[in-house]
Order: sequence, then C-alpha cells, then structure tokens
Amino acid sequence: MKTSNSQKILIGSGIGLCLAIALLILYLRPYRIADPATVHCHYMGYACGDCYPQYNIDSIAGDPDATALYKGMDLDIKWPDSKSETRFLDTIGIHTRHFRYTFTGKLMGYRQKEHLVMEVERYQLDTIHAIYPDSLAAEEP
Repeated sequence: MKTSNSQKILIGSGIGLCLAIALLILYLRPYRIADPATVHCHYMGYACGDCYPQYNIDSIAGDPDATALYKGMDLDIKWPDSKSETRFLDTIGIHTRHFRYTFTGKLMGYRQKEHLVMEVERYQLDTIHAIYPDSLAAEEP
C-alpha cells in the first residue's frame, strides 16, 4: 500500500507536534541545581510591595561556582506545608530585614523564570541587628 503525499504530511505534522509538546514540557520543568543545598540570603523588599516574602541569594555554602552564578538572584521559598510557613512567618514577624536567612533543601531553577526556588527542609535565622538573641536555633519546618 502506497502512502500518499497528504498522508506523509499528516504523519510528519503529528510527529512535529509531539516533538514540540515534548520540548515545551522539558522547558517548563524545573531543573535541579543541588539537593541538598544550603543557601545564605537576605530579605528583599521591592518598591512594588510585598505579596509574600522574597529573598536574595548571598551565597551557596560549599559551592563557589554556584555562588558566582546565582549570587544576587531572587529565591522563592516553597514550604512543605502551610503550618511550617506560618510558624516561620510568625517567628520573623515584621522584622524581616533584621535577619540573615539560611535555608537548606532542594534548590531548583526554571528556564522561564529569573529566580530560583527552594523546597525548604530546615532553616536558621541569624540576627544582623540586635532585636533578638544572636541566633535562633535551626528549625524543622
């Protein structure tokens, strides 16, 4: 049985569409940078207002190459559950700029975003202004 030109075009279009969808899915998926990673950062308050806390990367512990690549990028925090996030936000209260934050967890990037995302396993807060004791113990979210 011979395949007509229109059937070849239809088959080729179907294959092309499948390849395009597969590439789009790969593009939109996060890529893992490090797991686990320990990231030191500070609070970043933007002039547009804060819908949620945002952090800016100072360094990535033990990885000078990653620090050079990602220093200054924004970091979004993904909490394991709302209880962990609420406990963290209650701890820092309105004093977000008074801490140096250390988050440990899975560090991921997205090709279409200009920031990184961390799935937090634990965190530590160190004060940079004297409002609390020198350090708050590491917390398990």
